[in-house]
Amino acid sequence: MGTNTVMLAYQLRAGVKREDVSPIVPDLLSLVMNDVTVVYPSSELKATDGLVAAVGNSGKSHATLCHHSNGLLTLDVQHECESEEQLHPLAEPHTFVYIRTLDNQVESRLGDMCEKSVSVVSVCWEVIEAVAVETAGVEVADAGETNVSSANTGDISETGAVPFSFSIFVPIRRPCRLPRNYAVLADDRLVETDYTHAVCDVMSPFQRISIMQSRQFGRVLLLDDDVMFGESDEIYVTTVLGLDRGNNFDGANVLILGGGDGGILYTLTSLPKPPRHVLMAEIDDEVMKACRKYMRSICGHVMDKYKTESYEIQVRDCVEVLKESLDNDVKYDYVINDLTEFSVEKGKYDYDFKTNNALMELSFKCLKDGGKYLARGNCTSDVPYLEKIEKEFRDFGVPFQRFDKHVPSFRELYCFFEAQKANTNGFHNNQ
Repeated sequence: MGTNTVMLAYQLRAGVKREDVSPIVPDLLSLVMNDVTVVYPSSELKATDGLVAAVGNSGKSHATLCHHSNGLLTLDVQHECESEEQLHPLAEPHTFVYIRTLDNQVESRLGDMCEKSVSVVSVCWEVIEAVAVETAGVEVADAGETNVSSANTGDISETGAVPFSFSIFVPIRRPCRLPRNYAVLADDRLVETDYTHAVCDVMSPFQRISIMQSRQFGRVLLLDDDVMFGESDEIYVTTVLGLDRGNNFDGANVLILGGGDGGILYTLTSLPKPPRHVLMAEIDDEVMKACRKYMRSICGHVMDKYKTESYEIQVRDCVEVLKESLDNDVKYDYVINDLTEFSVEKGKYDYDFKTNNALMELSFKCLKDGGKYLARGNCTSDVPYLEKIEKEFRDFGVPFQRFDKHVPSFRELYCFFEAQKANTNGFHNNQ
C-alpha cells in the first residue's frame, strides 16, 4: 500500500542537555507508538550533546526521536497504511486532528524544556471557539501559547481579529504505486499533488506517458513524471500562441514542433480565421494515442485523422522535418516550439550552428521574413535554465520577448518566448 509519515519538531530552550531529555524519551515514544513491540537501542551522537532513539512494532511502523546539539528535537513516525484510502488527503486515521493532538501531547510532556513547536506553522483567522472544536478538545489558550512565535504576532486581520498561530499538520504520504503524491518543482522543491488515480500509464519507445486525474486541474499529462499540460491550462495555449498579444494566424503557414497533446493544433484549427495549413511534427505516436483517448477536451477531433486539407500530423523527429523544410525551401509564417525544455544536441545534425540550440536556429532558417518563432520556456524558478535560453537568443542575435504566466497544473510561473525574424535587410543571419 504505502506509508504515512508524521514529522514533528520542537525547539528546546537554551541549556537543555541530553541528560535532561533522556528520562522522558520512553514517554515521548510511547505517545506516538502505543503498541511498541521492538525497542531499538538508543545511541549517543558522538561529539554532540544529542541522542537518537527509535521504536517499532514488528517492523510495520516505527518512530525515531533525535535530540540535536542545536536544541532541535525531531520526532518522526512512519505508519504502514492498511488500505489505499489511508493515503488520500483528509483520510483517517492520520488526520489533522490526530497530528495536532499528538503535537500538543508531546509538547506538554516536554514541559518547560520546550520553547515552541516548530512543526509547519501558518496563521489561521478562524473563530477561536471553532478551532478548539476542531482540535478535539484542546484548550485554546494552551494551543495558542504553545505555538505563538514572534513571527506570527502583532498583525491584525481586516476584520480586526488578532491572528491565532495554528499548526497545519499533515502526514507525508508515500504510496508504493501510482499516483505519486509528490512532484519536484523546477528549483528542487517538493509539492504535494492532488492526483486521485492514474487514468493512463504506459511506456513508449521514448518515454513514460502518464495521465493523472487531478481534483483541481482535471486530467494532467505527464511525460517521464514531468507535467506537460492539464485540462485547466487554457492560459498555456493562449500565451504560447500569443492570442492575447494579437498574433494573427489568418491564412498562415504554421509548423508545430512537438505538441503531442493536440491542444495547440486544435486551438489553431478552431480559430474564426484559422491558418491556411498547419504541419505538426511529433515523434511519439503513443502520446497522441493516449491524449486522443483520454484528453479529448484538449485535442478535440484533430488527432482522429493525421491528414486533412487544413493540417497534417507527421510522426517524425521534428529536427528532421525542419531539415527537410530547409532543404526544400519551405517557409513558415510561424514555427511553434512546444517540445520539452531540453535543447536538441547540435552535434547530432550536419549543420554549422552558432548556438547550442539547434531547434531555434533551424526554426529561424525556416521562417519567412517577418515570421515568428513561438516557444515554451521553463518555470521561472529555474533561473540557470532561463539564463541559458536567453543567452542563446542573444548569441544568435535575435531580439526576443518573454512572457511569464501562472499555469495551474504546473503550480508555478512559466515563461514563454516570442521572437520575430527581421525582413531581409535587417536579418543578419546567413540565409
